[in-house]
Amino acid sequence: MGHLFTANSLRVVEEEGDALIVAIGQLDDAGAPVAHVLLERNLDPREDWAGVNGVYIERDSDERSVWGGISVFELHLDHVRIRTNPETAAAVFDGADDVTIGLAVESDELDDAHEALERLFLNCNCYRPFPV
Repeated sequence: MGHLFTANSLRVVEEEGDALIVAIGQLDDAGAPVAHVLLERNLDPREDWAGVNGVYIERDSDERSVWGGISVFELHLDHVRIRTNPETAAAVFDGADDVTIGLAVESDELDDAHEALERLFLNCNCYRPFPV
């Protein structure tokens, strides 16, 4: 299991009924992103794919991104764990199919992320929240 970074920002953005985004990021002292993993799902039922295939995952830029391939997403108090299929691992995580991101965030950010992740992974049994 590879450790990517420790996030000090966990944000949820809903773009006017168009997309739901959960951004897990490491920000510098000025608030600029150093590293991030972004999860996104289209909220338009005509454009949404059922289950995990409809979840977009990106690491640091759209050059390291793909739709689908997440087999397990765990949310813990102090970290997230993401397990993926080999194709997603190769495209996003340099071949690692089991990665963690440390969390050093406020409890309200965890609560908001948990609610958003339940919606993001709707129709997929891959989201596993632990007491947050």
